[in-house]
Amino acid sequence: MSIEDRVKQAVEANSTERNKEQDFAKLRDFYTQAQQAGIAQKQTYTIPPLDTVGQRLYQMTVTKQSG
Repeated sequence: MSIEDRVKQAVEANSTERNKEQDFAKLRDFYTQAQQAGIAQKQTYTIPPLDTVGQRLYQMTVTKQSG
């Protein structure tokens, strides 16, 4: 069995156990209601993504050499 299959299996097992818990069900219902009301929204960020490849540095170097 692959790691992906084992993770899926573990998540599904924990999910069914959590659904039986009353506190978790209340929290899930509260979050669902907050989403429907527009209160809970996915966070968006205005900062640019991390430049791990060095693309900006490369572009700065190329533009300085050609200009």
